[in-house]
Amino acid sequence: MKSSTSCFPQVGWEPEYLWLRSEIDLPYFPGNPNWEPIPNSNAPAYNPGPIGVTTYYIRCARREGCWDYPAESTIVTKSVIDPVAEISGPTGPLCVDEEYFYMADNNGPNAIYTWDFGPNGHPQTANGLVVNHVSWDAPGLHTITLIVMVDGCEVMTSIQVQVDACGGKHVIDQFGGLVNALMDVDLRWHSPNYVHNHVYVVERSVDGIEFVYQATIPGKPGEDSWYTYQDQTPEWGENIYRVKMISGQGIMAISPPIRIVVKEQDMFNVILYPNPIANQITVRILESLTTETRLDFYDALGRRLHQEFVQANMKSVQIDCHDWPSGPVLVWVIQEEKRPYSLVLQKTR
Repeated sequence: MKSSTSCFPQVGWEPEYLWLRSEIDLPYFPGNPNWEPIPNSNAPAYNPGPIGVTTYYIRCARREGCWDYPAESTIVTKSVIDPVAEISGPTGPLCVDEEYFYMADNNGPNAIYTWDFGPNGHPQTANGLVVNHVSWDAPGLHTITLIVMVDGCEVMTSIQVQVDACGGKHVIDQFGGLVNALMDVDLRWHSPNYVHNHVYVVERSVDGIEFVYQATIPGKPGEDSWYTYQDQTPEWGENIYRVKMISGQGIMAISPPIRIVVKEQDMFNVILYPNPIANQITVRILESLTTETRLDFYDALGRRLHQEFVQANMKSVQIDCHDWPSGPVLVWVIQEEKRPYSLVLQKTR
C-alpha cells in the first residue's frame, strides 16, 4: 500500500535525488529499460568520473517519503571524442645522420603528444605536435611511436622507416665558378652522395640574403658525380651563388655560397646609372671593399654639387639629384689603395 504522504512540495521539504545513465540517445520515460539507475547518486550534482563511451545522464527528484522520482526535462550528455593518432613524415629510404621532421594530426589545445624514435633516434623521445631535426645514427628498419592523450583518453600508433647507409650526411663540395670570355658565369660542383630522385637547384643573390631561383639540374645516378651550370645573364659586379640538393624528403643539403665578380678587365669598380640623369642616380659597387668609397660630383664650373660616402660592404646607394642644374656632371671616385678616376654624366631637366 502506498503512503498517503503528499508528494507535492511543502515548506522545508528535503529532496531525494536519483541519477540515471544511458549509452543510447533516447528520450526518458518511466520504465524505459535503456536508462539505468546509478547507485548512491542521491546528490544534486553527479560526477561520473572517467568513461569510455559517450553517455547520457538525467536527474530525478522526489520529496522524502514519496514513491516516484519524477524526471527533469534536461538530459546531460558527456561526450567521449577519441583522439586521432596519425604520423606525417618521410618513411624512406632515408639516410643515416640526415635530419627530417615528423608531425601528428592536430587534436586541439588539450592534446598531449609523446614521441619515441627508438634507441638509435636523435632525439630518442620528444613531445609536441611537430618534431624537427630527427635523425638515426644506424641503418636499418626503425620504429616511430606516437601516443596522443586528450582529456584522459589515450591512443597510440606507430610507423616504420627505412634508413640506409648512404654515405652519411649529404654534402655539396668543391663548389666553384669563373667568368668566361663571354662574361657568362660557369659553375661547377661535386656531390659524393647518391639520393633517389633528387635534383639540384641553383640560386643567385646580389646581397647574400635574398636568393633568386636560376635553374634546376637533375641528379645523376651514381655515388660520385660532377655537375655544371652556366649563368648567361649575371649581374654586373658581385654575384653570389649557392646550390641546394632536394629530394622527395625535402632539402638534403645547401652549399656554402660563393662570390663571383663580373666585370670587364678595364672596367671601373663603380658604375652609375642611368645616364643621362634626371631625378636620381644609382651608384653600384661592383666588388666589395673593406673600406668606404667617396664620390664627389661637380658641375661644369667646378662647383661641388654633392659628396657621397658609400660604406664598406654596401652594394649600392641612390642619390637625389632633381635640383642639380642641367649640363655635364663630373664624378670623381676615390677608393683606398686604388687610383682615383672620373666619370662624366649628363644632367637633364
